[in-house]
Amino acid sequence: MSKREILIYVIGAVLFIASFFVGSTTGFFGYIQDPNQATLASLAFSIAVFVFTDRIAMSVRDSDNQASYEKTLTSLRNQISELFPITEFASSGAAMLYLCERIPHAIRVLNTKISRDAIPPPRDIAKQYQQAILKGIKKGLVYKDIVSEGFKSYAEEIYHSSQGRPGRYEYIILNAYPHSFINFIILEFQSGEKELLIGWATSKKFGLEQKAYKITDRRVIAYYEIYFLSLWP
Repeated sequence: MSKREILIYVIGAVLFIASFFVGSTTGFFGYIQDPNQATLASLAFSIAVFVFTDRIAMSVRDSDNQASYEKTLTSLRNQISELFPITEFASSGAAMLYLCERIPHAIRVLNTKISRDAIPPPRDIAKQYQQAILKGIKKGLVYKDIVSEGFKSYAEEIYHSSQGRPGRYEYIILNAYPHSFINFIILEFQSGEKELLIGWATSKKFGLEQKAYKITDRRVIAYYEIYFLSLWP
């Protein structure tokens, strides 16, 4: 039992005793003249007060348990990440769907969307991805995008949709880019956890259906962060 729970139960006990004593000695606060009925009413009211404080204590306990669970889960995830620093996705689309789940919970994202031929992902995934970005920005996410010329309208649409929200969306247009580029994205979370996803080496020859990988090795992530900053003016 946490200190907060103990404090709530102590307050509940004090209120129970006080409400019963005051209620029974004042004719249930002046509303009931019969002493026996006033005592019964005071007892019922005191029990109701105590039940209410018990519910508050249970709510606090659930909140503490949830926080403890999330902390343990993060710790386990970090331990697993250290043992298996590279995860291969079944497809590039599966990697995109994974990002749709994770981006709204991130506090910072560094992303590249570079393709000489501007090959977009499937329409349904693209829509989910944009919604994930805006959902994250609504919660304070800072999202930085480096895009090729063919994705300029895409970036402008997200930029205008993100205005007036707690977070922000920034982008630059990269004018010089190769026929193929290994795109990557770095996600940073409130806990300090970071993830790097690489893949989507878009080109007219291979399209989007290429491998994508998640990397949690901090040395590799730091390397790609520096690479991103070198591309950002």
